[in-house]
Amino acid sequence: MGNRQSKIEKSPHEVLGLSPVSTKKEVKDCYRTLILKVHPDAQKVHSSKAPKEAMEIMEAYTSIMRSPPGFEFYTEELFRKDLRKYADDFFERISDYCRIPGAPKFSDPDFERFYQVFTNFRTQKVFDSEEEKSEFCRSVRKVARIVKSLDKRISIDSFSIEAHPAPPKVREKKTKLYPYNCDHCSKGFHSHNQIIDHFRSKKHFERIRLVSEDPKKYIEKQLQEITCQDLSEITQEPCTEKELEIVEDHKAEEQSVPKKTGHIREPAPFRTCAECKAVFNSRAELLTHLKMGHKEF
Repeated sequence: MGNRQSKIEKSPHEVLGLSPVSTKKEVKDCYRTLILKVHPDAQKVHSSKAPKEAMEIMEAYTSIMRSPPGFEFYTEELFRKDLRKYADDFFERISDYCRIPGAPKFSDPDFERFYQVFTNFRTQKVFDSEEEKSEFCRSVRKVARIVKSLDKRISIDSFSIEAHPAPPKVREKKTKLYPYNCDHCSKGFHSHNQIIDHFRSKKHFERIRLVSEDPKKYIEKQLQEITCQDLSEITQEPCTEKELEIVEDHKAEEQSVPKKTGHIREPAPFRTCAECKAVFNSRAELLTHLKMGHKEF
C-alpha cells in the first residue's frame, strides 16, 4: 500500500535485519552502522561486493522511510508492550507519509487534539484509487481507536471528573477593618472627626434612644470615651478629666489666635545698590538712595 517498488528480493526490514515494527530511530541507527561496514569509501580493502551491498542497504532504508508503517503489525498486543514508544513512532510516520504540517503527537500534553485528528483521520494525499485512499484512512482510524482504548490519561481524567467534581468557587467577602467603630449602628469610620459627626447625628440619637433612657448623656459619654482613646494612644497613659480640659483649652486657643500674615520681604539683589554695594531694608529705601545721589540718609 503505497510502498515503493524496489529490486530487493527480501523485504526492506529483512535487509537491515530489523523487525517490521522498528522505530525510525532504530532504522536510522541500523542504517548508519551497516553502511559504514560496506560502503566503498569506508573500506580499507576494496571488494567487488561492497558497492552492491551498499546499494541494497540504501534502497532498503529509503523504502522504509518513504513508506507508511505496516498496519497488520500494529496490534493491541504490540501497544500493550510499550504504548508510548510505538504510538509515537506510528503516528509520526503517518504524518510524514501524508505530509501533514504541524500534526499533533501522541506524547503531546493536548492529547484531546491528537485523538480528534487521528480518530477522524482524512488526508489530501493522492493514491492510485479512492478505494485505496479510504482503506488507508480506515486503517489509521482503527489504530487510533486501539491506542485510545489503552491510553491511561483518558481513563484517569474521565474518572476524576465524574467521581470528584470540582467544587464551585465561592468568593470570600473581605471584611474591612476601621480604626473607629460604632457597635450600636454597626458602622466603621476612618477618622476621629467622622465618628464624632456620627455620634452627633440624628440616626445615632434615635438608635441610642432605644437603648438608653437618657440618650444625651450616653452620647456625651461616648464622645468623652473616644477623645480619651485618642489621647491614650498618643501619650500611652490613661486620660483624666484635667488632661482633657487642658487639651480642649489648647485647641480653643489655637483656633482663636489668627495666623500671622507678614509682608514678604524682597530678595537681596533687588535691595542692593550696584555702585555702592549697599543693602537696604526695602526697595523704596534703595530708590531714595539713588535720588539723593548715593548719599546716606
